[in-house]
Amino acid sequence: MIAALRDQTRRSLAILISLLLVLLWVPAALAGTPANAATGATTVTPFPVNENCNGVIPTPGSENTQKKLIGGTLEPGGTAIFEITYPIDQADVGQTFTVTDCPVLGGNVHDAQAYQFSFVPNNTSFTVEFTLVIPGDTPIGTSYCNYAKTTASPSAPQASNRKAGPACFTVGGNLRIEKHATGSTALLAGAQFTVSCPTAAPTTPITQSPVIITGLFDHGDAVVATYVAADGAWEASGTAVPGFIAISGPSGTMCTVTETAAPSGYELPATTTHTYAIPVGTSQVVEAWFNAPAAPDVHLVKSAIPAFKKLHPEVEITVTVNVARNADDQRLLEKLRAMGRRRPTAGGDSPRAS
Repeated sequence: MIAALRDQTRRSLAILISLLLVLLWVPAALAGTPANAATGATTVTPFPVNENCNGVIPTPGSENTQKKLIGGTLEPGGTAIFEITYPIDQADVGQTFTVTDCPVLGGNVHDAQAYQFSFVPNNTSFTVEFTLVIPGDTPIGTSYCNYAKTTASPSAPQASNRKAGPACFTVGGNLRIEKHATGSTALLAGAQFTVSCPTAAPTTPITQSPVIITGLFDHGDAVVATYVAADGAWEASGTAVPGFIAISGPSGTMCTVTETAAPSGYELPATTTHTYAIPVGTSQVVEAWFNAPAAPDVHLVKSAIPAFKKLHPEVEITVTVNVARNADDQRLLEKLRAMGRRRPTAGGDSPRAS
């Protein structure tokens, strides 16, 4: 009897321990799943290396690997996010590949900083994603082209032939909308916008770069453009801080930009919606939008005045003037000021404004 109880106790403890191990393993397994696993992309971290980028630039027709710009701020000191899809021989699945990556700014290959990363593919079409930092002193309008080459792989032919690029954009956006107060060149923050850029629906892996829209914020958080399938467009809306919208994407894509609210203290422009094409290649178009200061508002406060035509010399009309809303209000304001400069005569027929 006692032996039976011992056996039953052991079995119960074994079941309990098994359950505990399952409960501990499941969260750990979930936590270890990459956030971008659904897209099939594996995130890698490039590190700078002392290599010459001249050998990384592909000759026409030699590139056989797809690289696309998929995100980032695209601003000086900000980021650029790329994705590369590699066709892999079945025999090399599970082997280590090493890639040299070269971002070339302004066409200056000789001074380009090379980076390197490695990956182990798990299928014959393997996608990696990585982020590079744009130097903080890069001028707005500088071309940024990213090239890559496999420099080490299980088979020598793949190492020499696998070149990708270029994936290019313009720092500050290929299409840039800047807000200014009328007569000023300083950026004007606070205008609210919506942006819509129709394209074909995105695919996995990416075959065409998405439309990237930066410069808009919602309650302090940067707005990232999303593809709205119902509209067939990349869309974003928010407040322009510090006063620009930068747009990059497939050349020729038409983007409709609408200012929905002016900055505080300013009026909406006469035309609030414009449609632009994203320039071809690494060229940049900057469109300036201006907001005039809001016209002052007029508020008149009526004094208690006796109901007769002739005013006593001591009776005054008090007029409180805030601001003039338009030309008619301005003319009224000038008349009131003129009245205020005339003192009542002995007959008391001229009121005074103050």
